Amino acid sequence: MKQIIEILAEAAIDGNRDAFGKLVAQHDPLVRGVVFRRVGDWDISEDLAQETLLAAHANTDQLRDSNAFAAWLCRIARNLSANWIRSEQYGGRPFVFRR
Repeated sequence: MKQIIEILAEAAIDGNRDAFGKLVAQHDPLVRGVVFRRVGDWDISEDLAQETLLAAHANTDQLRDSNAFAAWLCRIARNLSANWIRSEQYGGRPFVFRR
């Protein structure tokens, strides 16, 4: 029997905006928590969580397994957080390895 999350994720993949909105409402605290643990600042976490949800919405076609929606969303959040940390650490410049 399919879980409600899986049903909503499948509908979101098919372009159902209401389904995606319900998924966002349910997973928003998770995304904010993942981002905050990475960056340690609530204001920045709010911005990055919003960016995460926008990126997920724009890329729902890349979600392969509707059962893995939460993991997929957390991966986007971790990647955006890591990108932000790198940009801050290196003053917005890309890292260049030097020997």
